[in-house]
Amino acid sequence: MEEIVKLPHILTIYRTNNLDIPTISTEYKNIPCVYYLLYKNKVIKVGQAIDVCSRFAGYRSEAITYPKHRTNGSWRTVKTLYETMNVGEIVTVYARFIEIKKQYVLLEGKRIPITVDLRKIESEEQDKYRETLLLK
Repeated sequence: MEEIVKLPHILTIYRTNNLDIPTISTEYKNIPCVYYLLYKNKVIKVGQAIDVCSRFAGYRSEAITYPKHRTNGSWRTVKTLYETMNVGEIVTVYARFIEIKKQYVLLEGKRIPITVDLRKIESEEQDKYRETLLLK
């Protein structure tokens, strides 16, 4: 937990009568990351995104139309936040950004790019905070 709050704080979600999910700064656009939602100083969600701005735009869109159910995964997160948070409460969002350097290996004479497995990192982090997660 202590290591998470040392990461960049990218967003605060507010619970008013609705769920207020502000826009994330475009400085984070197109930078892969693993993000953490903290509620009452507990990690309730660990997720991963290639573009965190786009990911949270999806959450914001779902919050606006809630409780109308749509088919994407953002609806489940928004529903859980609505059901968990009381008016006046907040969720803070931190992100571990992963700088991808163009690295390659040669395989049978071909340059193959080395990629970062965000899903594996996300899964390892979810295991670490399993006790407090409300969403997976």
